[in-house]
Amino acid sequence: MFGHDKALAYYEQAREAADELGQLDQIVSIDESTADVYIQRGETVFAVETLKRALASTTSPARQA
Repeated sequence: MFGHDKALAYYEQAREAADELGQLDQIVSIDESTADVYIQRGETVFAVETLKRALASTTSPARQA
């Protein structure tokens, strides 16, 4: 579990940086990876919320599929 905590912290830092730089594609990728960590932890509610956030951030029809 400790590794998951660190991963989530790093993803949060990366998301903040991507947000400051306006890199929407990176934000979506980071959110998807964050959701994967939540799934591995068995925290499906957080995973779903994070994936909804990723979906709302993307403009790519291919990523929305």
